[in-house]
Amino acid sequence: MKDNIRGKGAVGLAMAYFSLKGLVSLPLEPHDYNLLFDDGLKIHRVKVISCSYKTKYGVYSASIRTMGGNMKKGTLKEFDPKSCEFLFIATDELTLYNIPSEKITNKRQLSLNVYSDYKVKLA
Repeated sequence: MKDNIRGKGAVGLAMAYFSLKGLVSLPLEPHDYNLLFDDGLKIHRVKVISCSYKTKYGVYSASIRTMGGNMKKGTLKEFDPKSCEFLFIATDELTLYNIPSEKITNKRQLSLNVYSDYKVKLA
């Protein structure tokens, strides 16, 4: 199961989570966010990432910067909290985090134990 929570798998989990709370749609063109969530009052932009890296202390560390991919080789783009309202993170153990972007102070990497208040409770 661990190898399946990457890219589109994480977006699927985010879609399922947010669809329980309102309407969800996907952008038709590439953006800094991966989905839109309408809670009935406002439309929120959500950036979705997957995370499988653990530090030697067993703590998940999520990269929130973008390198390569659809960008020029060697281009680094740091996380901009103004690009979305929420950062949704899915780990390879299916632990989910929904972090308001204004709470994020780092631009490259997050230690998820710092954001335990935003861990999604499924039960």
